[in-house]
Amino acid sequence: MRHILVIVLVLFLPFSDARRSLPSGIIAGYTNQANVSTILQTIDDGCNVLIWSFIELQRGNITDDGVQGGPNHLDVAGVISGIDARGLSNEVVHLVSIGGWAAPHPTTGFDKLHSDAILTPF
Repeated sequence: MRHILVIVLVLFLPFSDARRSLPSGIIAGYTNQANVSTILQTIDDGCNVLIWSFIELQRGNITDDGVQGGPNHLDVAGVISGIDARGLSNEVVHLVSIGGWAAPHPTTGFDKLHSDAILTPF
């Protein structure tokens, strides 16, 4: 199920400019546990880099699904819609945080095929 969440997250991100450079003046914010209105208010206040967090990649007997944590797909959709409505799709850069801040970093047990399937869209 979490693979679907990651795929949905990727599908909502604007791909036409997927390889844009970071802005010269960066005001970044983590989305962890923030709701749509909070994130959009942060963008209205000048945030131009959203860091969708904290996604965990795990392998083995820990879980049947290697993708854990991260944003709710409905929140992502709401934020993307709000950014589009503001005409800021080309102004806000999206990054994805995997691991860190007390969340485990990706395990080394992922084989190349498995990790490419998860990470290639990013």
